[in-house]
Amino acid sequence: MALAPFGATEPHGPHLPYGTDTMAATWLSEHLSAELKLALLPAVPYGVVSSLLAYPMAVTLSPETLREIASSMAELALDSGYKAVVYVNGHGGNTDILLSLIKELSRERQVYAALLEWWHLASDITRMVFSCEGGHAAVDEAAAVLANAPHLVEQVDVSPYTVTWRPGVRAYPSPAPVMLYSSRSSPTPPSREEASLYWKLVCRRAKLTLQEILEGWEALGLQLKPPAKWPQELKPPSPLLSELTLAKLSKLHLKSASIPVLECSTPEGYGRELKQAAEASSADITLPPLPAYKPTWLPKAIEEIASSLRRHKVERIQVICSRSLEKHAAKASKVEVTAL
Repeated sequence: MALAPFGATEPHGPHLPYGTDTMAATWLSEHLSAELKLALLPAVPYGVVSSLLAYPMAVTLSPETLREIASSMAELALDSGYKAVVYVNGHGGNTDILLSLIKELSRERQVYAALLEWWHLASDITRMVFSCEGGHAAVDEAAAVLANAPHLVEQVDVSPYTVTWRPGVRAYPSPAPVMLYSSRSSPTPPSREEASLYWKLVCRRAKLTLQEILEGWEALGLQLKPPAKWPQELKPPSPLLSELTLAKLSKLHLKSASIPVLECSTPEGYGRELKQAAEASSADITLPPLPAYKPTWLPKAIEEIASSLRRHKVERIQVICSRSLEKHAAKASKVEVTAL
């Protein structure tokens, strides 16, 4: 069985990274992969963004492109000998697409498929630990980042950046990047100790839940023994966009700002790196090591990412990707492509 983390690149208030959704899904997937000995696909750091798309440097894919990426990742796993795929999703905008896909995989290809969304799975844990409910960039997501990468959390007052949605009211774009979906939600980040306890309970709940699913699948005849050969694409990836990677990009492109899509802190409201990129009207987009299996979706995905950035007056967009993806990336229009 293979795990496929999915996230997004969008603002999470003045205190959390743009890549919060992707990182949370990745951290949970890495834990499940290690605990249950499951294959791990590289994370997809772009999702379907709507209510926050007007904010600086927010990036969206179309639902069709996201579905195509998720489907191609399932094909990679299945054709490599795996019999099941679990999408570990960190972004609510991806839910409908991924849920529709796992139904199709099960119905039309007789594939064992599941969707795991940690914030829903842990809603009662959020109430138990914090005595409140979560939300976008609220206490639950802040706890996930604090527990795994506390240096990416800024200690600032988030109340000026917060809106509470009540039944019958929605607005696009959202008037604030911290969104609470209940008057019982809290935008205040927890303590480090609370965050650590919370994330341990979330990981435990996810592990037990996935074990129950696997036991049920095995009873239906699924053989979960992994293939004898572990395909290169399914090896647990190294941390995406590490400090070393960012340092290399900085040396390569001294005159343009780099957009780290996973680990960018946000000390200046919407992110120092992203804000500088917007002001400089230039950007480097780093594509993480996405599976190179039938990447027919790649040019369209790049064009949609570029279109998102051009909404924020970014004029020069350079795509940095692996050499195996270079010829596919080069088909995208109005972007520069550099292979590393």
